[in-house]
Amino acid sequence: MNEIVSYVQSPAFIGSIIVLALYLFANHLVSSAYKRLRKEKIIRPDQRISQISHMIYRLIQGSLVVIMVMTILHINGIRLTTLAAFLSVLSAVVGLAMQDLLRDIVNGIHLSQDNYFDVGDTIVFHDITGKVTAMSARSVRIDDIYTHDMHIIANRNIDNVTRKSRQNDIDIGLSYEDDPEHINLTLQETCVHIAEVEGISECIYKGVHEFRDSCIIYKIRFFCAPDQMPDLRREALRIIQRDLHQAGIVIPYPQLDMHAKN
Repeated sequence: MNEIVSYVQSPAFIGSIIVLALYLFANHLVSSAYKRLRKEKIIRPDQRISQISHMIYRLIQGSLVVIMVMTILHINGIRLTTLAAFLSVLSAVVGLAMQDLLRDIVNGIHLSQDNYFDVGDTIVFHDITGKVTAMSARSVRIDDIYTHDMHIIANRNIDNVTRKSRQNDIDIGLSYEDDPEHINLTLQETCVHIAEVEGISECIYKGVHEFRDSCIIYKIRFFCAPDQMPDLRREALRIIQRDLHQAGIVIPYPQLDMHAKN
């Protein structure tokens, strides 16, 4: 009992209480600042940014705890050499075990700061074209617009990404023998029909695009949400085929002429 009373009255105990009070005060400041930033929406209510900021907040809190414990141990005369060596080895092991996680987080921060893409965008990543449905500090979730497969990609693996635009081009190969004026009038009217499709905001007839060996390429351009492009493109092709058939314009296909000698 006398030892307890003696310790309570010692400078080491008073110093420990002061360190603990300073820790509580610092932790309160950090918590208040974090809550204020979220309340005032200085930290954007984006899922990925929210997770990263929360992780940084927890890291700061953990660092304060470590500093408090180390300081109290030092004040009470406990040697920290062995503890520091153990913590160094532990840090190295944890760092190796979590290097992929750290790479995900760092790359996630870069993606957030540079604003490459966001939830709702349609992107092309390698051979995947899909709509971004979720983003976190570790990964990006993509819904393939063609197969509707769900792809989960770790942030560390994201390198070259293309954000799809609303523009879609359709090239139509037609015969040299057809009247160009008749083709132009037909395709202009076709663009009007395509623009009436729900989901397509605009359709433009661009005219002749290229002269090839067996046909002339005419270009039609329409605009729609990228994730709706496969279905709307099929509908546009259906309208083109219908209007060309009604106008008496035949879509050419490869033919082979064979000549026999007696």
